[in-house]
Amino acid sequence: MSNKRSIMVVTGHFLPGFKAGGALRSVRNLVNCLQDEFEFWILTSDRDLGDVEAYPGIFYGEWRDVGGAKVRYLSPQERSFRGVCQAIRETEHDLLYLNGFFSPWGTIAPLLGRRVGLLPKTPVLLAPRGEFSAGAISLKGGKKRTYVQVAKVAGLASDLYWHASSDCEVADITHVMGRRGKEKFIACDLPDPAPQSVPTGPRGEDGEFHVAFLSRVSPKKNLDYALEVLADVRVPVTFNIYGPAEDQEYWRICEARMSELPPHVSVQYHGPVTPDEVPAVLRANDLFLFPTRGENYGHVIAEALAVGTPVLISDQTPWRGLEARGMGFDLPLSNRGGFVEVIEKNARLDPEERLRQRHKTHAAMLRYREESDDVAANRQMFRQVIEAGKR
Repeated sequence: MSNKRSIMVVTGHFLPGFKAGGALRSVRNLVNCLQDEFEFWILTSDRDLGDVEAYPGIFYGEWRDVGGAKVRYLSPQERSFRGVCQAIRETEHDLLYLNGFFSPWGTIAPLLGRRVGLLPKTPVLLAPRGEFSAGAISLKGGKKRTYVQVAKVAGLASDLYWHASSDCEVADITHVMGRRGKEKFIACDLPDPAPQSVPTGPRGEDGEFHVAFLSRVSPKKNLDYALEVLADVRVPVTFNIYGPAEDQEYWRICEARMSELPPHVSVQYHGPVTPDEVPAVLRANDLFLFPTRGENYGHVIAEALAVGTPVLISDQTPWRGLEARGMGFDLPLSNRGGFVEVIEKNARLDPEERLRQRHKTHAAMLRYREESDDVAANRQMFRQVIEAGKR
């Protein structure tokens, strides 16, 4: 029998999936870094984001060893209010850890189950995963505001602990939820390990300027804004888009923007890439363009920096002050001209200057990692919430 404290995690997607992006990787990296002290039990969907077919070889109703955690995959039928509550109730745990605020089965069901007495009163730690940022909550804002009000009136958030990844996310939580809940912890999401030297290839020294967008294609990630920026760029650029087109209506809007690009801006859509392919994809480009409407962390930003690819992002993430650190640029979305200026300036660099910039970016990321105490902050957060629950 393990003496480790037990954490029940409910999250929309987990391994072997990869299309869900940041939240999946945040949980995966938590398990990788903290499994020495905590035992993780993960309830998740039986299929990847947007897929109609389940992962092959699923054993329903069983806990399986996956990626250092015990994982149970739930079918669509099991992701009902009663099904989720039963799966949580059947496994003893010291802490319930929820990811995202607006998931009907992943968050609403457990919180309602606690409220009506179907689940034990173990402490609950909720990570909004950037859903409370101004840009994110404005998307389908009417439905979200309605649920927030219902949750407040029903007392679903009255005794929650909150997991924020930055001071900005604490402000977002307070703005949306007020003072409801208990303590708000700040513990930055944990990135993948960074290589100690700048990875080589497959980027050729052809003189062309390659810009990457790598993310789910959805309104929150703001690909249409990136295309509007490129429409104003006056120098030759090759724009490479990677990621699943999860919102088909939005994808059609983006395709229309692509058709309006000037001839000196070529665009290629490469579709989804697996996690193993991401480092090579990012280092094959000279700049990572990500004008997101809101990220609580932004794993793909960290991945770009880890392979030495400078980033050009919005100011709606915790990655701020990048130019002073030599890591890239973070600009407000209201400054579209600034995005254009950065792209044109970097496109005019010769291959040797781009290589020097890549080394500078990689070195800055290594310094950032060395100065970080994010693993300790996450470990302490879980300890404190579990101890509070015991009291």
